[in-house]
Amino acid sequence: MRLILVLIISVSLGELAYTYNPKLGVNPILFLFIILGALPYVALLIRSSYFRKEIKCWAENNNIKVLDVQNNNLFKGKLRWRVSDIQDVFLLKGCDAEYWVACGTWFLGSFKCGLKVYKESNGHLKVVASL
Repeated sequence: MRLILVLIISVSLGELAYTYNPKLGVNPILFLFIILGALPYVALLIRSSYFRKEIKCWAENNNIKVLDVQNNNLFKGKLRWRVSDIQDVFLLKGCDAEYWVACGTWFLGSFKCGLKVYKESNGHLKVVASL
């Protein structure tokens, strides 16, 4: 869904640039599509260790004993329908509960440093922190 939105925005802005200066051709469309479409995936790989450190720091500040932090980037786990394809998703296993953490924002992905922490209780996810 996000990639289709990026394509529509790229084509629209490219058409606008073409009407302003026809000599540009399709270069603005290609440039915008690469910047908005492909670079967030690269940032996802680079920023994964940063997000892992931030999650551990959040858990330490909230007195949660961390047993394991797993990256669920491919399948997104229980956050599948709540996050976009360029957001990093981690499963934080504590002594008392499991926490699902969505990193970044829906449209910009890992370019933004936000964390949204969900706690699983009774089969439902509840937002416990938004950093």
